[in-house]
Amino acid sequence: MFSNASMSISLLEKITIDDINRYAQATGWTQIADPLDELAILRRDDNANFEIVLAKNSDYTDYFDLLKSALFQFAHFEHRPVGEILDDLLLPLSDLLTFSLIGDSTESGTIPLNDGLDLIDGIKRALAATACSILKPQRYHPRLFRNEVEQFLSNCRISPPQNGSFVAPIYCSVERLPFEEWHSPGEETFGRKITRTLIENVHLLAEISLHEDLEAILTVNETISSNLCDALLKMQPEGKRSSLAIAARWEKSTSSKTPSVGGKPLLLRKDVFPIIEQVSLSLRKQKHLPKNEVLVAKVAELKGQTNSDGKMEGDVIIHIFTDEDEVLKAKVNLTPANYISACDAHRDSDFVMVVGELHRHTRLHEIKDCRVFEILRPNQLGHGDEPLKEMD
Repeated sequence: MFSNASMSISLLEKITIDDINRYAQATGWTQIADPLDELAILRRDDNANFEIVLAKNSDYTDYFDLLKSALFQFAHFEHRPVGEILDDLLLPLSDLLTFSLIGDSTESGTIPLNDGLDLIDGIKRALAATACSILKPQRYHPRLFRNEVEQFLSNCRISPPQNGSFVAPIYCSVERLPFEEWHSPGEETFGRKITRTLIENVHLLAEISLHEDLEAILTVNETISSNLCDALLKMQPEGKRSSLAIAARWEKSTSSKTPSVGGKPLLLRKDVFPIIEQVSLSLRKQKHLPKNEVLVAKVAELKGQTNSDGKMEGDVIIHIFTDEDEVLKAKVNLTPANYISACDAHRDSDFVMVVGELHRHTRLHEIKDCRVFEILRPNQLGHGDEPLKEMD
């Protein structure tokens, strides 16, 4: 987040000695006593001959010069940019998850707007799905954004994308949230459980794609849900040579043990996503979802053709509004009578009600066995033209 920031006095003023001591203790430094109690002297546990000297009080003449020197020395020993050290010191205790779209179209650091929006929404839903599975393991979560999940997401932060590929760095707070009960030293917080479980599950999904052993992963791991699979599918980059990489940098100064996974980026290539889609479908079948669903949508595109009777029929692209505040793009094949309704709804920007079987795919979903397609009446809408969540 601060990787390109200059070491200004205003930035350094935000760092306290307590922040330095917390970071130093977590990364292998020990504070030794100063006879005058004016300086904080840090020594490496693995290099007793090397010391970092800091002033305890900002009134000390060389306070900011010593602080700046300490940051560069931390960076030198850890072989990391000094901006990452600043991130660790200035942000709340957070695990850093990076989601990278890699391919020919991302070398400039830019991607199409819709792909960028899908990536961010997919990240949010992946975190939410993992949080829901920790709170209540089940194969499909009809409601993702419950109160505990919203509390966690509200503490997450995103950093500006980096060049070379399209990278979205997400800082996930691992501090204890208000709803969490007191826990013993070493016990994971809700935030750490989410980040660790997400990385573990992505690793398992990547492995299953190699062995094509769907049943093994579905029976062994109860925190993988179809919602998580759908979130990963939403992040899938365009292009045959494109891939999605997910990596983690764990916050080390928490009392819980640092996870063993995530040291290297997990690379999801194009051939992985069809397997993830199969896992999602298998998990949804286990839930025995009803075949026919009542869906509220708007008509986005008309793609029909004239039939032998001179009437329009065929595919229509709709945007479905779900109870999870998600918008799904789907196609539905309509009869001539229903196609007229679709044309009217598209012209007037009206909501429509669709009853049929929703089949989820990677990007464009499909409505099969469409039994009802009709324009919603005004009394079927909520306030501000928002569709009602439940319909008779």
